[in-house]
Amino acid sequence: MRNFHPHPFTENEARRIAHYAGHDLYFVASACDETVGYGMLRGWDAGFDTPSIGIYIRKEKRGAGIGKLFMSHMHAAAAERGSRAIRIKVHPHNRQAHKMYERMGYEFRDTLEPDGQLLGILQLPPYQ
Repeated sequence: MRNFHPHPFTENEARRIAHYAGHDLYFVASACDETVGYGMLRGWDAGFDTPSIGIYIRKEKRGAGIGKLFMSHMHAAAAERGSRAIRIKVHPHNRQAHKMYERMGYEFRDTLEPDGQLLGILQLPPYQ
């Protein structure tokens, strides 16, 4: 998980998230009783109107469209909560993910963030 490190991936952190009761959202993607992805929309607990999205799809499951479907689900969840946009960060060397995000409509700044990542913004349509 070289490119995805939103929090420690430990048993204690998994337990904390499983029992979490706040405004941020955490998701698991599964297929045939197998976990294939993990995602989150965070920032609401910190008082932001625009959440940041994070996603991880197991390496052997990439390229099958799971990431796009999973992100579309999270986009709908953010729109339902009244968000008008979503932020995403991606490492410049993670070209496959960067291209997928651009195809989904994320617009990226030309300059790197202080952490060396690119920042993209997706404008969401109003939820109906």
